[in-house]
Amino acid sequence: DISHYAKTLAEQKACLYHFSMTTNAYLLDKQRFEKVIQSGVRSFQISLDGPEDVHNQTRLRADGAGTFHKIWSNLISMKQSTHPFEVVLRIHVTPENCSRIHELLDIIKINFHGDDRFSVFLKAIANLGGPNGGKFDYLRGKTKDEVLAQLNDYLGPDIKKHGLTPDGSPYICYASSQNAWVIRADGSLAKCTVAFNDDRNKIGRIHEDGSLAFDQDKIQLWLRGLISLDSNTLGCPAYNLPKLEKTKLETIPINIK
Repeated sequence: DISHYAKTLAEQKACLYHFSMTTNAYLLDKQRFEKVIQSGVRSFQISLDGPEDVHNQTRLRADGAGTFHKIWSNLISMKQSTHPFEVVLRIHVTPENCSRIHELLDIIKINFHGDDRFSVFLKAIANLGGPNGGKFDYLRGKTKDEVLAQLNDYLGPDIKKHGLTPDGSPYICYASSQNAWVIRADGSLAKCTVAFNDDRNKIGRIHEDGSLAFDQDKIQLWLRGLISLDSNTLGCPAYNLPKLEKTKLETIPINIK
């Protein structure tokens, strides 16, 4: 609904419009895929945690059932369509599953070889805080680099590899940008789409009259990479996010019509 509304406004004003979706794809069946394509969504990032038995240990439904089979069926259905779109298969790599990821890469290469609409992005999970921070292990340092390099080599030329930046330049996260905002369903504002449980990511609110209430002290935490120019901070400002004692909201009237 949001994409259709924004697409209609963009067409009326002859503006360029782009809409992407990050999803587990469990509900992205043929009917819903056709609907979101027609509403202007043409880019999808879909995450998997390994081959079916591995994925189903961590990606469960509320009733405890696995999700891999349905997600994979939806991916095959997308491949059979003739629509122009982009799918980035984001493969989560952990110390527990790294020895099994090649099995998933095998079936990806078999099913999506030659279809440039599909690419693979190998992503080592990280500890970004929150209530479960510190309760799981993750690859880091030289070990992480070596594991990802080996898996990318194994992927080979059979399917396109997805990079965070098309030209190989350092990645700058949207949360590090001054003009990027997350508007949540309740009208609250954030900078990061991951650290929703972190109070430092609750940077303000959008009111019904279009005015924005910002907490400038919190915002500056996320923009600190623009001052330091540190590539790691620019790439993920949530990592080592400084603590903040006292903050206050500043209301700024903005016409959003």
